[in-house]
Amino acid sequence: MGRKALNLWEKYYDATFPIKEGDGFIILGIDSFTASDAEAQLAQALEAVKPFHALKETVLNAESDEAKTIWDAREKLLLAIQKSTPKMDEVDVSVPINKIPLVLHRIEELEKEEDMRIPNFGHAGDGNLHIYLCSDDMTDEEFAKKGDNVISELYKTAKSVDGNMSGEHTGLATPARTTTKTSTARITPTCSERLRASSILRASLTQTRSSR
Repeated sequence: MGRKALNLWEKYYDATFPIKEGDGFIILGIDSFTASDAEAQLAQALEAVKPFHALKETVLNAESDEAKTIWDAREKLLLAIQKSTPKMDEVDVSVPINKIPLVLHRIEELEKEEDMRIPNFGHAGDGNLHIYLCSDDMTDEEFAKKGDNVISELYKTAKSVDGNMSGEHTGLATPARTTTKTSTARITPTCSERLRASSILRASLTQTRSSR
């Protein structure tokens, strides 16, 4: 999750994301039967992000307000983006996970090149990225033209790193306003509890929940 998308969630849901530092966040779920196994998996994950200069991880109790707020933000990102624009187009691409930073960097470039907001979020575990083209105050003709350019460039970028369009949610949407990084800046580890020893796990790890 990127800070730009989270800013929209904060605005339209009158909420505050509990972690102030960092421009991007990974919610990491760890499935484990024992505390020691969970700790080992967490250590492995933290080692993996060291080359990306990640900030210190945040480890939360499953029942804490902070953990619930983080999941609420993740689950409502799409709705927040919809509320922020009259029309939007979604582009889904799937790329090797080690190429996600390259795609995110290209999105930032395209925002400047086309003068268009392109909020996004995705799945760090499988490289599937949900990218949203926002019309804001553009005319339909201008939005269509710029959108075609952005979509073409995004698919070109995906192809260049052995990725492709995923088609999971692609399509034009007209939001109803009244209803309803490159390097990892921060990691929020979570853990599935399967034993009565869960009280040990809860002391340091957050329970996994399903996420789109």
